[in-house]
Amino acid sequence: MIMEGGEKERNKDKKKGEEENEENYAQQGRVLKITRTFRNPEGREFTRFELVRKAAVIDAYVKIRTTKDEAFIRQFATLDEAQKEEMKREKRRIQEQLRRIKRNQEKERMSGQNRAHPPNLPPAGTMEKLPNPNEGPSTPVTPAS
Repeated sequence: MIMEGGEKERNKDKKKGEEENEENYAQQGRVLKITRTFRNPEGREFTRFELVRKAAVIDAYVKIRTTKDEAFIRQFATLDEAQKEEMKREKRRIQEQLRRIKRNQEKERMSGQNRAHPPNLPPAGTMEKLPNPNEGPSTPVTPAS
């Protein structure tokens, strides 16, 4: 019994939160009206209107409308879900190929830089000094007979 009362209060709190969110969206003053036209199996068309108040959704719709041409939007809207998923998979495959190509080019560039530069040698004066062959030997050499 106590749990039921708690659940009711939580639902009321949740509804209050949703109402406050809707008020915040309305305060921003941005509302997008989406008009969708559908055709039922008998061929009859009907129109449905939808009001969107979420700023993120509005921004996404506006971005698509401004960056894509009308033909692309119409073609994408008429595709069924399986075709849309296939397009997303194809896009992902192409992006992965591009990433691999860029990675390989970077590897080639790095290996080309390594060949152009000699290997790292220790700084001058730190290597063991070898005797100069033009100078005489420091100890006399006696020929062995």
